[in-house]
Amino acid sequence: MHLLFNMVSLYNLGSLEAVYGTLDYLCYSLALVVLTIVAVMAIHHVLITRFRLEGYVTQQAIGYSCVIFAWIVVMALRMDRYCPVPGFDSLCFTTYRIPLGSFGVFPLNFAPIFLLFATSAIMPNASLVGHGAGVLLGYPLAWDFLSWITPPTLAGAVMLAILAHMRLDPDSSLQENEQPARVTWAGRDVDVRGRIREGISPSSSSSSSQVGQCVLVLQFTAAAAVGRYFVWEAVIPHAICAVVGLSSQCDFLSKDSANCLKSQFFYLGLSAVMAWYQCLTTAALLASWPLFIGYGLAPQLLQVALAVALLSTLVHVGAFRVCLTRLQLIPTADPFLRCLQLERRNNITEVRARAFSGRGNVLRAHGPQQGSVSV
Repeated sequence: MHLLFNMVSLYNLGSLEAVYGTLDYLCYSLALVVLTIVAVMAIHHVLITRFRLEGYVTQQAIGYSCVIFAWIVVMALRMDRYCPVPGFDSLCFTTYRIPLGSFGVFPLNFAPIFLLFATSAIMPNASLVGHGAGVLLGYPLAWDFLSWITPPTLAGAVMLAILAHMRLDPDSSLQENEQPARVTWAGRDVDVRGRIREGISPSSSSSSSQVGQCVLVLQFTAAAAVGRYFVWEAVIPHAICAVVGLSSQCDFLSKDSANCLKSQFFYLGLSAVMAWYQCLTTAALLASWPLFIGYGLAPQLLQVALAVALLSTLVHVGAFRVCLTRLQLIPTADPFLRCLQLERRNNITEVRARAFSGRGNVLRAHGPQQGSVSV
């Protein structure tokens, strides 16, 4: 019965894909899978710790029903009257429009709440908390409070989670007399607090980094001025840089360090794709100005931006791969690799990845050692 309910609900909600578009609909659905699970965990935590309901310790909620309830809320708020049960036209709920001054008008419909308790009464084994989490997230989704969830933002958040939880254990193939590489940052050993201070202090950054930070601030200021075009995903590459520098665990440089290098390659490719997406967003903003529309430059501008951004993406990813495999082909390989915490070895087929973790006090006792990995 639960599966039948989900299939019928998805069929009735099919028109929302045409409203949001296939890509955004998929992106919101994937984000809701994670957000509803987080909401369920938070609700269970409150019920267990605050209300001493120990029965929720062993309860679990997983499935797509939470997402369906969120989309039901969106569908209900888009209609003047919503009938939650197909075939029962007499059982309909009116959508109320609540004005909140300068914040706009917020629609409100109680049909999803009725459907929530009706489903729990018909199917007692269904998770009331899970379905309720979907309803709670459906209202902000319908009110456009989750409009910041875009494909680049979702991809960046996933990448942040992967890098933040990455742990590389010492390789069992290390010999007894081998020591892990020395943990260094900017040529000296530092702890986590020192590295954080280095990362967030503008005075300690290079001139190019300071310029980049100023450009980022100006970009957010300009984006906020145009209202709904606020570009949230612009901060994702910057945040990934911070997580890569602060949380990547490349402590023990053995054969497993290749995984860390692969994560760096994946990060660069992702940041390049985000830069490409950002170029298109900026081009769309410029194309909406009357100056460009009046002269008919909007289509040409978008085509040129697409071509240039795509070319820069290929060059970005290709240059990184060349730097790792053929260090002598690019004159700027040394500073490029230093930015990635890599340095050239005497043997051009080897590079050494400097560790990113903050266990400098532990590894400092081993003294400066050499470690390498073949790529």
